[in-house]
Amino acid sequence: MRFTLAIPLAIFAASSVLEPGSVVGASASDPCSLLTPAQVGAVLGVSVGPGQRTGTKACAWRASGGPVGKKAWVTSVSVDIFELSKSAGVETITPVTGIGDDAYYASLKGQPPTLRFKKGSEAFTVQVISSKSTTDEVKAMEKALAQDILIHL
Repeated sequence: MRFTLAIPLAIFAASSVLEPGSVVGASASDPCSLLTPAQVGAVLGVSVGPGQRTGTKACAWRASGGPVGKKAWVTSVSVDIFELSKSAGVETITPVTGIGDDAYYASLKGQPPTLRFKKGSEAFTVQVISSKSTTDEVKAMEKALAQDILIHL
């Protein structure tokens, strides 16, 4: 049983950010290049600083002078991880239409949703943490950020 649970949990960890620039020449290899502070700030409703790398394939934007806890992360993941996460059985999966080639919200019990989407051979996780927002508001923010990313792919 431990082995069976270890694999899905490893997949979840690899495909999510658990802490939970310019877009010209945006690249999945540099997730901070996928959104500008202005785009993220407009979606979150607060001023944010530049994206900060939180790993080789992840970037975070945090509210500057705004409500504590408003953050957005974008993580580039492999299409294999995207597909495997969808069927691992650890999270609640809710399909989403109108974003890339395939998209879904994934959530663990008691945790905010995370949007995962793919376009061609690239896949991403978008996560918003906003302590004063409802689940539906968080989902809408994640969807808006994903749509901003898709414009530049």
